[in-house]
Amino acid sequence: MLTRLEIRNYTLIDHLELDFGPGFSTLTGETGAGKSILIDALGLLLGDRARLDLIRTGASRAELSAAFDLRDLPAVAHWLADEGLDDGDSCQLRRVLQRDGGSRMTLNGRMVTAQTLRILGPMLLEIHGQHAHQSLLQNAAQRALLDRIGGHDALLAEVNHAYTALREILDARSRIDQSAGNGAAQADWLQAQISELQAHTPQTAEWSALVAEHKRHAHGERLLSLAQATLDRLAGEDAPTVPALQQAHRDMAEACRLDPTLNEVALLLEQALIPAQEAERALAHYLADAQVDPERLAWLENRIADYHQLSRKHQCAPEDLPEVQERLSRELEELEHQAERHAELEAQEAAARSTYARAAERLSAARRETATHLATQIEAQVRVLGLPHAQVDFSVAPQADRLSPNGYDRVEITLSMNPGQPLKPLARVASGGELSRIALAIAVVATHHAPAGCMIFDEVDAGVGGAVAALIGQRLSDLATYRQVLCVTHQAQVAAYAQQHYRVAKEVLDAQTRTRVVPLTESEAIEELARMLGGQTITERARAHARELRAQALQSAAASSSPSGTV
Repeated sequence: MLTRLEIRNYTLIDHLELDFGPGFSTLTGETGAGKSILIDALGLLLGDRARLDLIRTGASRAELSAAFDLRDLPAVAHWLADEGLDDGDSCQLRRVLQRDGGSRMTLNGRMVTAQTLRILGPMLLEIHGQHAHQSLLQNAAQRALLDRIGGHDALLAEVNHAYTALREILDARSRIDQSAGNGAAQADWLQAQISELQAHTPQTAEWSALVAEHKRHAHGERLLSLAQATLDRLAGEDAPTVPALQQAHRDMAEACRLDPTLNEVALLLEQALIPAQEAERALAHYLADAQVDPERLAWLENRIADYHQLSRKHQCAPEDLPEVQERLSRELEELEHQAERHAELEAQEAAARSTYARAAERLSAARRETATHLATQIEAQVRVLGLPHAQVDFSVAPQADRLSPNGYDRVEITLSMNPGQPLKPLARVASGGELSRIALAIAVVATHHAPAGCMIFDEVDAGVGGAVAALIGQRLSDLATYRQVLCVTHQAQVAAYAQQHYRVAKEVLDAQTRTRVVPLTESEAIEELARMLGGQTITERARAHARELRAQALQSAAASSSPSGTV
């Protein structure tokens, strides 16, 4: 649910803060006052392309922000959590447009791209009218609507599973087919590479051992010198450490017999003597075995050079050469058994296609059954909403050669607005106002199958009279029982049903034009309804008519929300 919208320096708005509640809210005002500015601002927050001329004249930047309550939108909360963008039960969107052409977008305080907002947008808002986000015109959205209302989740999962299995087999066959033409040449090349590697026999963990041994041999003379010098200090002729420690330990042992308080000192000398003696023996063994071997050093350098040459050739680290040899051996083995694998995949493909076809046909049959009932319900609602001759159908056309995780059906809403006219795709028939009414009819039919987000209707009542407008208002009010609804309207009969009423107006102050939006009290809403009914000059008769209209709307809304009321 949209809870707050804040705008600074955007077109004619210098500063605006609006709070929204649940239920049905309406925006009214004279033509040109800027009612659609708010919807355009929401579009920008959801990733629409920005223009520099949207920044208010004289300002260096425009700032837009919106807040949403996600407590009734668990799918959105889960998506945000998966993307690492969650912030509890709320969602905060912010966008800054810079005069120099920069644009910065954040979601819950984290920088995001416009593409991220375009993915999130339809989950938060549905905007219907002559604006963006008219997802209803897209075949994918129409198919998703049919599946959602029909409860086809299990069938969709079955088709998706069958599609994934078939796709893997087709990809494997494609790889084999691509290599079939040059299979012999590829086998010869692989064998040559493997033979070269086998000739050098790179071994697992050998590289690190080679590097360590080479380091010892390359610095052999220095190592011997340092070892001999250390041994001389421990046991040599000039002030040797080990004999000195031995004598000190003997002296202290005699002293301890005379004064036991020196036992701790004697122990410390003993603890120092033991590792010194061990170091002496270890160095003696090291010097006895160590030698400078030019031939071994030369062999190590050649072996390391082989590793470097092969690693450059195979574009890998030297220590990874054994793994490369193993991989090439597997590829050669697969190539040698290619014919057998191809026949095996052919059999698997036939079985997988059959499994996919059966699952897709079950889904298609369910869709056709749902389409029949859904088209009838939508058509009945559309006719009530001022399109008395409309015919609605859901076309479910199987395309046998099509492979898709959603089945092989092309789902399309078709419409005829006038008697004798053929059914045509929705996008080619409906105008902006008609599309909004069709969207409203669908929303009413699908209200129990849709997320409890926000729906925005822009002039859904365009081109209709008072009686139809009242029916539209009633449907919007009914829909708002389940979802938050925001409607831009010029019809008092629609606005009368709103639980929250906002008036949009332009004013000129200090030679500057500004658009402001004011939430109305009940008495102010009656005055606005009277203006919508009677024009600029508001008469007592218009006020009486407005009060009557409001009373009828409240009574109708109360009846619809009662147990006996229907949507």
